[in-house]
Amino acid sequence: MFNNTSIRIRFIFVLLIMLILNGVAYFSIFKDVYEEELRTQARIVVNNVESFSAWVNGNGGVWVTNDRSYLGHRSLKDANTSEPVEMYSKNPALATREFSEQIAKSDSPATFRMTSENYMNPKNKPDSFESEAIAVLDGSSDSEYFKMVNGNYRYAKPVFHKEGCLRCHGAREDAPQSVLDFPNLHDGFNFKAGDLAGVISVELNTVSFTKRLTNVLLDSLLEIGLIILSFALVLGFVWGLILKPINRLSMIADSVSKGIQSNLDTSKMNDSTKNEVFKLTLALSRLKNSYEYTADKYAKTKALIDKARRKKQDRKNKED
Repeated sequence: MFNNTSIRIRFIFVLLIMLILNGVAYFSIFKDVYEEELRTQARIVVNNVESFSAWVNGNGGVWVTNDRSYLGHRSLKDANTSEPVEMYSKNPALATREFSEQIAKSDSPATFRMTSENYMNPKNKPDSFESEAIAVLDGSSDSEYFKMVNGNYRYAKPVFHKEGCLRCHGAREDAPQSVLDFPNLHDGFNFKAGDLAGVISVELNTVSFTKRLTNVLLDSLLEIGLIILSFALVLGFVWGLILKPINRLSMIADSVSKGIQSNLDTSKMNDSTKNEVFKLTLALSRLKNSYEYTADKYAKTKALIDKARRKKQDRKNKED
């Protein structure tokens, strides 16, 4: 059935398919860019967390005057006063957790936490996404895990225990007393170097993909208009210079085949033209002229034969 459809209809159909395919490609590219942008943001957060943790670890922990939670305690003499200054130590894990809590209280669209299935502090208990990420990453070669959860982008990167971590997370009996005395201590022991300690979990409050795409489309109306215009130019070019002339030549060829006189103007064309449509027009013109010449000769010859037959018949009638 489609084979009997005009070339014009087919061409419009092909253009529509091309337009749809371009739309699908644009959608797919934008989706990839959108997801890669989210991953990049999450990776930056993780890099900052790792850098902060490395700084704390490189300095052997940090000492603060806040005793809200700590692993060690010292009284230091202040040179300016007679009163001692109470200092409290925090290791990388504790400092990082409190850093994450501070970020969570801010207006930052990105929050993070470090969590493990074998956790010390109940505040570090993983949620469903984090448990899923730990299960997927444990024993896997994957370096990250991510998905959309309730409209937010969730990202997790594995953290592995190093030798320096085992001072607190190795055998329970070898752990410092300050760790064992930590309030609400859950577990977090019996790890070995290279074991999966847990994950750095990042959550991004994101604009939905649909809304983001809508905003981009509204901001890209000029570009979309140019794309549509380009298709319109192709359609106009093919329609005006190819399809319309071919349709006219088809009608003339049909008229010639039926013996109907038709006008085919070739005054502005020459045999050396490189225009394929003009070449076809000239060829049809020659064919039309040849046909009309042959038809004229045939008509004249037939008329002479008919005349001769009539004369012969008249003589025969007279003789009878």
